[in-house]
This record gives sequence, structure tokens and C-alpha cells, in this order.
Amino acid sequence: MATGFLSPVALRTPGFRLLLATLDGEPAGSAGAHLDHGAAGMMGVATLPAARRRGIGTALTVGCLAHAAEEGCDLSWLQSEPAARTIYERLGFEVVSDWVVWTR
Repeated sequence: MATGFLSPVALRTPGFRLLLATLDGEPAGSAGAHLDHGAAGMMGVATLPAARRRGIGTALTVGCLAHAAEEGCDLSWLQSEPAARTIYERLGFEVVSDWVVWTR
């Protein structure tokens, strides 16, 4: 699932972890966490459309947070699309800024 999102170099970066969720033995979702200097950036939390609304995205995020806590991180951040915002708010995340994306 993450091959189009992450390069092989990113997958070998120290402090990076990729979690894969399966459903009935098949990939259903993935999430990444990059740990650096006590902070954890969550990225690429995604669930396949057929596997949504089963708690997989939440479980992946909690797994990333648990790994970050085990490694001593005391700050976690992420960017979310509006549809997923309530998931992260339930996990204790708060909106602190908006992200502006410029495209060409």
C-alpha cells in the first residue's frame, strides 16, 4: 500500500516505522511514524475503502503512538483531511494550525 507514498530510502530511515493492518489476511491499511528528537510525526494513515469504518485507522494511529511513547516521544503531530478529524480528536489531538498546500 505504501509503495506509491514512500520511497525505499524512507523505509530505511532511522526512527521510521511503517505499520500494516490486515483484514482476513489481506492488506487493509497502513500508517507511518517518523521519530526524531522526542517528537513523532504520523503520516500516511490510510485504510482501503472496503475496510473503512472498522476502527483500522484508529488502531494504526494508536499503534504509532504506542511506539512513539516506548521510544520516549512526548510530542506527536499529524496532518489530517477533514473526514478523519474526529478520529484524531478522540485520540486527544487538537488543531493548532492549518496547512496550506500550493500546487502548480
